[in-house]
Amino acid sequence: MATQRLSVTAFAADKVALDIIDAMLEAKRTGLPQYLKNRKGHPWLRVAIKRDDSGRQFYQFLDRGNRECGHIIRRCALTRWNLFVLRQFERLELQILQAGLGDEWRYAGPEVRHIIAANNTTAPAVERKATQAASPLA
Repeated sequence: MATQRLSVTAFAADKVALDIIDAMLEAKRTGLPQYLKNRKGHPWLRVAIKRDDSGRQFYQFLDRGNRECGHIIRRCALTRWNLFVLRQFERLELQILQAGLGDEWRYAGPEVRHIIAANNTTAPAVERKATQAASPLA
């Protein structure tokens, strides 16, 4: 029996959003994949940290059919989640991206640098001030 594909509505609830954030935090802390379970106790979403060919880290979200659904979660985060949860989600993704990039994040474009600097306190203070001043969001 084929599993159904997940849609944006599967991730729209606040409880699901917070469960995804918790799984991301736990995966970051332990380095092990985390699983979200449905009411029957069956895993329906796998959250893991992966590394691509160039060494960059990213969160991988797989449904129970092992299909990537991170793009659906990101779209839902931007359109359905409240601002607080959205900022937590972005912060976690940027921390993993920056951890995988090492010092290469300094060579990213200005739009990436100001987001990383605003969301991550490990960025140098001078860089943070310069990018926040240039940011339209600041």
